[in-house]
Amino acid sequence: MPPVDDVGAVYRALRAALPRDVAVEVVSPTNWVWLVPALVADGRRRGLRGAALSRSVRAGIVVESLICDGAVLASGWLPAPAAAVAAVEAELAVAELEHVTTAAAARGRTPPRAPAPPP
Repeated sequence: MPPVDDVGAVYRALRAALPRDVAVEVVSPTNWVWLVPALVADGRRRGLRGAALSRSVRAGIVVESLICDGAVLASGWLPAPAAAVAAVEAELAVAELEHVTTAAAARGRTPPRAPAPPP
């Protein structure tokens, strides 16, 4: 029986659950040439600066991290595949709401309200 591959299971779950236009990448922390600049750029795009940006980059280069568009969702461990999918989907929903809110405010419109939590 082959060893359990947590990274592969999480990748397959994310790839199956997310739309094709969402990039799902498995990156080795030894690939610093690509990883560190990507973490810095994504963090800055999310508004992180200074110590918060530094903490985010350090957390992102830890083996077995789950990162979604610059947001470190897990560092030093991987959640179960279903939990990883839920965390990424929640982060993408938050990012989409922030994008819509920012775009509406830039046009002088009242931004939409977040959906009410279920009863």
